[in-house]
Formats: sequence, C-alpha cells, structure tokens
Amino acid sequence: MLSVRNLSAGYDSVPVLDNITLDVRAGEIVVILGRNGVGKSTLMRTLAGALPPSSGSVVFQETEIAGWRPNQIARQGLAYVPQGRGIFPKLTVQENLLLGTRARRDRSGTIPDAIYTHFPILRERAFQDGGTLSGGQQQQLAIGRAMCGDPRLLLLDEPSEGIQPNIVWQIGQFLTTIARESQISVVLVEQNLDLALNVGDRCLVMEKGRIVHSGTPDEFRNEEVLRKFLAI
Repeated sequence: MLSVRNLSAGYDSVPVLDNITLDVRAGEIVVILGRNGVGKSTLMRTLAGALPPSSGSVVFQETEIAGWRPNQIARQGLAYVPQGRGIFPKLTVQENLLLGTRARRDRSGTIPDAIYTHFPILRERAFQDGGTLSGGQQQQLAIGRAMCGDPRLLLLDEPSEGIQPNIVWQIGQFLTTIARESQISVVLVEQNLDLALNVGDRCLVMEKGRIVHSGTPDEFRNEEVLRKFLAI
C-alpha cells in the first residue's frame, strides 16, 4: 500500500527526517512511537504533502507521490488527520463532512452512511457549528471528514489527545473495523499506549528523525523495552 524509501525533510535549513524507510501493507495498522520532538508529526506532514521532502521516495498504491501537492495526494486516496484536528470551526458538522467528499475520486458529494454509523453524534449534531463541539466530538468529526474522501490509507496524528476515554475507545474500535473489514491501512502517531498497543499490528520507534526499532505490540508491553525507547 505504502513504500517509503530514504525520505528526508525539514523546515528551511533545519533537517528533521533522516532517511526514513518504512512499508505499510493493505489493512495494516502501523503505530509510530517516540518521545516528543523526534519528527513523528513531520513524517505525517511529509507523507500527506503538507511539507515537501528534500529527498527520498514515497510510493503509494504503486504511484510515486513524493513532492505532490496535498490535494493531489488526497485524491490518490491518502487522508490525513493532523494533530489538533484541523476542522473548520465556523462550518457546521455537515458542511465539514461535505468538504471531505471533495477528495473522492468518483466525485460523489454524498456523505457515506458508514460515517454516521460509526460516529452517530455527527448525525445528531449535523447542523451545529464544528467549533461548538466537545474535543472528542471534534476528533470524530475530523476522522469522519477524512473518511468522506474514501481513502485507502489514513494518517492519524495523536487522535486521543485531550479527549475522554470512551471516545478514545470508540476511535480504537473504528480503526480496527476499517482495517479488518475494508482493508484500509492506518498510520497512527500516538502517545496513548493503551490505544496504540490495542489497535496496532506493528510498532515503529522514531529517534532523532530516524526509525530505530520495529516490533510487535506485545513487545512494547515489556517495561524494559518501554524504558529503553520511550522513557524521558
């Protein structure tokens, strides 16, 4: 589904990503772990086209997309939910979702019923401004909007940040369902280890802009491994 080779990127003259190489299979949930400031969000922004790479290759569904604009990448079937959600606060829930449909390759402007099935609060609050929702509801809206584009790969940056446990659980169930039933791949940056290890198929650890370790979720339930890679 996704093949990244020797990807480097940064901001102005400051390098952040250093020769990142990774693969994501269809229907696989890959979790990116690491301490703050190691380049996890920069990796997500680069894959989504929000930050141009300085070198390297990103092949998505057998097409090289490195250097493409974000709208081109979205129409290729890669959706991105940034840290902080990025919804349009002055647009209604329905309007936010309709904007998400513009990434669909079939140009359909219809909100899929599955979005409301997974996140029924979005139907209940369809005509409420997005900015008036709770943090957890806004996160559901951000994910729902991304899914309205009919993606094959979903990038999620810290979806559990600042939201209540029941919605974290709901998001985890949603990710597992779309991966298993629809073979949608997920790359998840997450500090909440319970969520990360419960939904992930594979965990990658980043340090100083590089991937330094790959392992199973069970491996990261070992305290020694956690101290080695994630302790401050």
